[in-house]
Amino acid sequence: MTDAFPREKLGLAMGTNTMVAAVGLVIGPVLGGWLVRFGWGGVFWFNVPLGAIGTAWAALVLPAAVLTGFAFAAAGMAATTFMRSWRDFEDVMLVSMPLFLFSTTFYPLGVYPRPLQLVVECTPLYQAVWLMRDLSLGTVTPALLLPALYLAVMGVSGLAVAARRVSRLLLR
Repeated sequence: MTDAFPREKLGLAMGTNTMVAAVGLVIGPVLGGWLVRFGWGGVFWFNVPLGAIGTAWAALVLPAAVLTGFAFAAAGMAATTFMRSWRDFEDVMLVSMPLFLFSTTFYPLGVYPRPLQLVVECTPLYQAVWLMRDLSLGTVTPALLLPALYLAVMGVSGLAVAARRVSRLLLR
């Protein structure tokens, strides 16, 4: 929470979080007991509307995941056309590990110094995480077209490079 809110609003955020947790602890058992009066099914059906709202947003993530898979598969296919031996496949870890660690899945972007933030914002995994995170949270804005376009261009470019390289290698 300390990374998500500025220092001057941190007290309000932590107080609100504590209040919501306390209200949930008080209302939860009372509401659960009231729902059980109508049968055990009421306890389970109570979550259906909440799940339906979340499912609607989560359905938007599926096309973004397919786009991400396409972009990385095409880039991987293009990269494999440059590999000359099995030893070259070890270099994949040299690229993928920092990409994975700095993609803001573990730490928010704000914890990095600004020069490193600029580098992280240019990586494809950061773009994919940004796209899928915002879609799953329901913060759909026109700005999400940027990571989608980034991934689409990456995928088409990877396919073009792979096709050109394969045709040159096979037609020698």
